[in-house]
Amino acid sequence: MLAVFVLMACATSEEARVARKQQEALVAQQVTQVLAERHYVIEVDRAYPQGRMSMRDLSTGYGLMVKGDSIFSRLPFFGRAYSVPYGGGSGLMFEAAINSYTEQVKKNGEHIINFEAKGPEDYYVFVVRAYNNGNTTVSVTPRERSNIQFSGKIMTQEESDYF
Repeated sequence: MLAVFVLMACATSEEARVARKQQEALVAQQVTQVLAERHYVIEVDRAYPQGRMSMRDLSTGYGLMVKGDSIFSRLPFFGRAYSVPYGGGSGLMFEAAINSYTEQVKKNGEHIINFEAKGPEDYYVFVVRAYNNGNTTVSVTPRERSNIQFSGKIMTQEESDYF
């Protein structure tokens, strides 16, 4: 009887492993597809300001949407500003056209996307690293502010509640 339970447990764990692999492959395919279509949302949950500031957990509602040749940025800013409008400006909250969008895919499936955008207050260089499991990092290099990085998840616009 013990042997039957051991065999059942092995079969169940093998089924779970196969199901997990299939789910991972499906997520990887979806990540590749939304990146190729240039129609995706990255919902961020953490910010990593440059300098002496520590990592910050973010509430919901922050993210970045790429839709064709446009960017819709709803990202907070923490850090040093060198030249901003009186009152602090709007941070990284803007909509703009994308300049020089490039994507590179590494052997491990990591997608590295580079693009630039000119918002109303600054010029920004974005580097997005998207992984097959849907995790992402977004590095933003503004001209008039210190660099900042975010981490989050990539998804389709239909899956997101923020845009």
